[in-house]
Amino acid sequence: MNRAEIYNRITEKLIAKMESGVIPWRRSWSVGSPANFVSKRLYNGINFLSLISEDHPSPYYLTFLQAKEKGATINKGASGQLIIFWKIQNLDKEENSKGPARVPLLRFSYAFNISQTSLYKTANTGIISAEELISKMQNIPLIKNNYRRCVYDIMEDFISLPTITDFESQAEYYSSFFMN
Repeated sequence: MNRAEIYNRITEKLIAKMESGVIPWRRSWSVGSPANFVSKRLYNGINFLSLISEDHPSPYYLTFLQAKEKGATINKGASGQLIIFWKIQNLDKEENSKGPARVPLLRFSYAFNISQTSLYKTANTGIISAEELISKMQNIPLIKNNYRRCVYDIMEDFISLPTITDFESQAEYYSSFFMN
């Protein structure tokens, strides 16, 4: 598969999402950006665009080999998303008679969302009202609103997050509130 085919495949996927009324890179605060389950590193570049347009309940992805190393299995019928791994590799002097050389290494692989594996567990526990829980908190930090991100400032003891109307649901807002 050449670079143009990869770009075309991802472009077509993004266009299809947008034509259906979905903006692929707008993510729910509760899901987050795509990241590798093992390393916890966020995907970037073309891998970000490829994975962000998928509809899964978890932001975490792993390869077949990573799942196998974790003792997990891929769910029957699950299909992975193409990802590209690249790095600059140093060749040993034995491999190159002119001395050490740096060459690009490019590998294609498929990543599966963790929800497509036996590692994914959903828990349905008794839920109490978030407002009820907040009202019972002692020494609750000040809550400030912003438009960009959710953060807890430990130095000044405040939580900053977008207003509740900026979230897709109340559950998403409170999920972000309690994660800080």
